[in-house]
Amino acid sequence: MPYINGLVFTVIKIMRKIFNLLISIGLLFLAVYYFGVDRIIEQAKNIKLEFFLFAIIINLLLIPIVTKRWQLILRLLTPLPNFIQCLRAQLVAMYAGLFFPGLISGTAVKLVLMRQIGIRSKYTLLSILFDKIAIVLPLVTCIAISVPFIADTHVFQEELDNFPKVVAAVFLVFISIIAGALLIPRLIHNDSMVLKNLLQLHKGKIAAIFLWGIVVVCMGVLQYWTLFEFNASLADLFLVTPAVIFISSLPLSIGGWGLREGSGILFFALIDIPGEVALLASVQVGFAGIIVSMIGAFFWSKDLIPEGKKAMSAAIAKTKN
Repeated sequence: MPYINGLVFTVIKIMRKIFNLLISIGLLFLAVYYFGVDRIIEQAKNIKLEFFLFAIIINLLLIPIVTKRWQLILRLLTPLPNFIQCLRAQLVAMYAGLFFPGLISGTAVKLVLMRQIGIRSKYTLLSILFDKIAIVLPLVTCIAISVPFIADTHVFQEELDNFPKVVAAVFLVFISIIAGALLIPRLIHNDSMVLKNLLQLHKGKIAAIFLWGIVVVCMGVLQYWTLFEFNASLADLFLVTPAVIFISSLPLSIGGWGLREGSGILFFALIDIPGEVALLASVQVGFAGIIVSMIGAFFWSKDLIPEGKKAMSAAIAKTKN
């Protein structure tokens, strides 16, 4: 029976990876097919390296911000981790999750590294769970606030020619409802009492964690503003970028590829940004993430390779469980 369960788990995992890969490749293919390779290449010639480097710098600044939010959550449960330990785990998890998605997950890496400094796996798992909520809530809040403004200022002022924009706005509402009504309750279902106690004991810290999430959203908006070479309206970007960030973070593709580009084309059209410009900006966001994730390779080799098969086996076992 354990052998059969393991085989079923492996098959499901492989099928999920194939599904994610097909989503990424399919959406990217559709985007390239729609705009045409020649048109995209012509637009790519206008990309300025300095703006891409600026986007990488913003991505670098995001890492300590995201890490600080996760550390605040961990410190609700245990006093052990310091910022450097959390930063190391965050970087290694990013690297492993991006470059070895079929072998080891970022969650498993965090469990192994936190266990090395004496933090129970239960606390690490709870912190990751609450961290996901801390990601979703600010995004859903921004999306819910932005929908009336999009409908009022960009969607319904023109006639039938802008029907795709109406569809996009309705989709924004749909995403907000789904995230609020299904995703968050399912995330906290098994640990509702723990969450209730945390909210009662640490209201100020919970508010701080939410505000850190808002900062992350603002940094994401700033990154796209940079890649649009500051030609887009920053206020308009605050209306639609949270939806792009949220959709690209859904675990339905490989590293957000395809979802990020497809949602970028759709939602940035609401603020009159050409599709090929939105596509290339989203691709640059993806490459900026890859470059920053490579920093984790140093910590990966330093922390995991000396442990060899033991650390890898422990991480893979945590993934299966």
